[in-house]
Amino acid sequence: MSSSLILNADAESADNTFDYGFVPAPRNSSDNPIEAEDLIMYKSRECQNGTFQFYALVNGFRNGHVVAEHVGNALVQRIFFNDDIGNLDTSDSDTARHVDKVITSAVKDAFIKTDSDYFNAKIDSVLAERLQQQLVANKEMTYDSFEQLSETEHKIAGGAVAILAMIINKRLYIANCGNSVAFLTKIGKDPDELHAFQASELHESHEIKEIDRLQRAGVDPMNIDGPSRCFGDYFRKTGFHENPSIKTALAEPVCVEPAVAGGLEVDENYCFLLLLSPSLGQAILKIETDRKVSEYIIQLFVNHIREEGSLKGAAQAVLESIHQELQVKIEQGHLRPLETSLSLVVVPLNDDIVELLRESEKSIHAQSHGDNTVDSYVDFSEYFVDTPEMQDKRNDIEAKIASIKQLYKENKKLRPISED
Repeated sequence: MSSSLILNADAESADNTFDYGFVPAPRNSSDNPIEAEDLIMYKSRECQNGTFQFYALVNGFRNGHVVAEHVGNALVQRIFFNDDIGNLDTSDSDTARHVDKVITSAVKDAFIKTDSDYFNAKIDSVLAERLQQQLVANKEMTYDSFEQLSETEHKIAGGAVAILAMIINKRLYIANCGNSVAFLTKIGKDPDELHAFQASELHESHEIKEIDRLQRAGVDPMNIDGPSRCFGDYFRKTGFHENPSIKTALAEPVCVEPAVAGGLEVDENYCFLLLLSPSLGQAILKIETDRKVSEYIIQLFVNHIREEGSLKGAAQAVLESIHQELQVKIEQGHLRPLETSLSLVVVPLNDDIVELLRESEKSIHAQSHGDNTVDSYVDFSEYFVDTPEMQDKRNDIEAKIASIKQLYKENKKLRPISED
């Protein structure tokens, strides 16, 4: 199976529509790449209350090409062609919150049903075949029976992660299952500033939210190898009891429930959204240590737009630049050879994106969170005011913190937390 890109788009990469980039994984000695396909999708249609645009990036891992293709096709059918989603009126501010809940629920349901359908349609028959092979192998393990069993287990081990963005009548929604990343950009109060922040929830075992979920499932997060949420991946889901590192879990450690953000009203201040494959984010971390991933890749993207004056081809140029830097470090012996493909999707959020980025040199300000969350650092000056009233409040807060720490310590759940 070749490590190729499957593109499912209603239009070619073009200004103000979408752009994408893809660098395939290197081929091994048998002329077969190590990883499976990436799927990039762009769909657009007119609905009852406006335009529905759908962007998705699906990445297979551990022989996950079958999973990835199933997920891509199923999500398009369950979400993009779902009139219950497309025909919702997202422009009415009075009902916006209710609409957001409906869309969030529908998207989560689509992810869960897509995963369930995959196991029913693609895995059940393979498991039946595997059972017969195990019975034969138990009687007499030959080289052929060992090879057949290994090949079958390779089929059911595959998984895939997916991140998608939907714009329904100028309202943006982002859904993520796995360790792909979305970065959103917005022009600041100073027009020469471009603010960037992560707009997706990362599903890896070192994230605080995932640590809590995994511990409640009776799993040591350190034993989770790979994304903590994904599609497929039999040996970390239904077949977890066969996995030595997580077989004592109380429930399936890896789930498919996505994190859905939105809706966000897209006004003229928003610029673009980037969807990064897991391998792309990891590649940037390997070559860039001084800046955040978001700051690094957005600066590359903006530089290309300013130089070329066009969105088309920008994503590919960014990926090739990153790939070249990786190759230099690999040749110098600082990194192991690249084993995965790199993929990037650009979602333009402004019709004048090129002019907006070219009119002045933008300074990139990477933030930890979006507009709906509290910044990493806040003003504590009022907390330290020297008055009897504030002293009482400080004492009360410190007592509560000490109580919470003691509670977690007694339950042996207190773990060190490092700042991002």
